[in-house]
Amino acid sequence: MSSVPSASISRKMHGQYYTKQSIGALLVDRLKNQEVQTAIEFGVGRGALLDAVSSRWPNAKCVSVDIDPKHRRADLDRFRSHYCEDALEPDISMRIGLAPESADVAVCNPPFITCAWRPGFERILARAGMLPKHTVSGFSADILFLAQNLWMLRSKGQLGIIVPSGIISGERSRHVRDWLLERHSISEVIELPPGTFAGTEVKAFVLCLTKDNSTRARIVLRRINSEGVASQGLRITQQEASFRLDYSHYKAGYRNLAEEMPISKRSLEVGRGSIGANVAKATGIDFLHTTDIASSSFRALRLGQTSTKSHGEHLTAKAGDVIIARVGRDFYKKIALVERGESVISDCLFALRSNQYSAAQIYKALTSDAGQHWLDANSRGACARFITKSDLERFPLKEILER
Repeated sequence: MSSVPSASISRKMHGQYYTKQSIGALLVDRLKNQEVQTAIEFGVGRGALLDAVSSRWPNAKCVSVDIDPKHRRADLDRFRSHYCEDALEPDISMRIGLAPESADVAVCNPPFITCAWRPGFERILARAGMLPKHTVSGFSADILFLAQNLWMLRSKGQLGIIVPSGIISGERSRHVRDWLLERHSISEVIELPPGTFAGTEVKAFVLCLTKDNSTRARIVLRRINSEGVASQGLRITQQEASFRLDYSHYKAGYRNLAEEMPISKRSLEVGRGSIGANVAKATGIDFLHTTDIASSSFRALRLGQTSTKSHGEHLTAKAGDVIIARVGRDFYKKIALVERGESVISDCLFALRSNQYSAAQIYKALTSDAGQHWLDANSRGACARFITKSDLERFPLKEILER
């Protein structure tokens, strides 16, 4: 008996999370082109973005591409053409009959998936001027779609693309932001509200840029609330944009901390656990994990004394340390002070200590309203939220304690 894959299975396989009409209209409204002859959308899905383009520029030739056959359209006319193709084929321009560097506008909502690495991906990245930094496990689709769109755009053409928070604020994606800032002109980044895409909690942004138009102009950041209302714009420098591009971070008032803090000025020593919870369990090592810290009132841990033999080379938390979760929706609420004893900690925890401040002062600063606000504003991640070691090393301990 043959079976037909359900829509949900197909959607999961292709990483499809469809754009709402309101978001499509918002994105296209931010594009500044006055005259558009040719527009393209890779991964068109249900067509909200390209429909908004057609509405604004009714005489533009609109070309759509999608790998999923169910997105073939029956309402095509002389201004619309659609191709059922893999948008990440290096020769996609030949397959759809559209020359590279010919589109005036490109719009895109890439799939939220990691692609298994293919030899052709290096060509896609290289011709966009980006050195490939992939892993054997795969490569993020949003970066590949970004490069493919830039290849199809003419010089000074405009791109409006929806991206997850990795490109916007991820520490490992800073080279992507630097590449965009050096070669192109990012005009605006809009933070979308939670629940923008049904079926996922991914944090998403609208990124608008002009190709081959590098400038030192400030970049406008906005946020859309749950009612669809846009905030007033914040303007950030190119240097700040290299650090991160999310409205929430700068709205929280930490613009002066966008540079890496010199080691001599750091007041916190931060260590991350070096063993995974599953490995620790399998090898019989007693350890502390995020599940051992409740998100409640004051948390003081009184630990037993562990032997050097039991923890080996793994990082331990000991009396006088403060522990904070590294990852989780409410990671910034999972903070505890170690009053006595010592224990191995999992790689989901950080241990904090200082030569200048006591554990009680560190705990007080982290759990204060200002500290909690800072941790929340400096979190990263598209779905699961997390904070990095370098982020915590920039924690403004002195400033918060002096408030």
